[in-house]
Amino acid sequence: MLESMNFETLLRNIERSFRDSATRPWTLVATVLIAAALVLLILIFVLPNNGNETVPVSAVETTTEPTPEPTPEPTPEPTPEPTPEPTPEPTPEPTPEPTPEPTPEPTPEPTPEPTPEPTPEPTPEPTPEPTPEPTPEPATLIYCPAVTTGGAPPTPPITVLGRLTIAGVAAPVGTLVELRFDGKNGLSTLTTSAGGYRIDFVISGNQECSNRSGTTISALVNGQDFSSGQQAGTGPGPIVHHVVIQ
Repeated sequence: MLESMNFETLLRNIERSFRDSATRPWTLVATVLIAAALVLLILIFVLPNNGNETVPVSAVETTTEPTPEPTPEPTPEPTPEPTPEPTPEPTPEPTPEPTPEPTPEPTPEPTPEPTPEPTPEPTPEPTPEPTPEPTPEPATLIYCPAVTTGGAPPTPPITVLGRLTIAGVAAPVGTLVELRFDGKNGLSTLTTSAGGYRIDFVISGNQECSNRSGTTISALVNGQDFSSGQQAGTGPGPIVHHVVIQ
């Protein structure tokens, strides 16, 4: 039976299976299964006859299973690499601006109310005392000469004397010099020597006389009155009074 089997066809199928198995792994598995089936047939039909009986090859139908077409493995798509996300730059925090402090408004001071001033009571005006009017002097005071009464000696005269210059030059002889008392008329004389004068007068106790005691003595020359600064009756004399006319 084995002799009648077409071993060449079987070997070609096995060779082709092994050749296909190099490119398609599942073909190798199918070939191994076919070979195992053949070995099983040999064990079943050959070994029980012990070599005495042959099994016609034609009786064994060889079922050729169609060679399954290899299922094409899907081409693995490349795993897309993740696009690196850009590292976010830290957002700069805004610099806080200092909060402006409010300008303190000055506390308005209360306007002080004026303290009402007390109404001043009218001060009673004193009754004015009548001012004593001075005794009017006579319109014209005259020089009073010395008077002797009851045989008494006359009052000794008082002498007023001094240098007399005009514009730095000694006044000439015959210059008129008038002695005055508080600016009132008194005695007058003409000089008898150049550059000097002398006048003798007396003090009168009569208040109506210009030469009364306490009056200021002055010399009137060329219309100018030159005060001596001394008073009549304050001393026995003489009274020195220099007159300088510029």
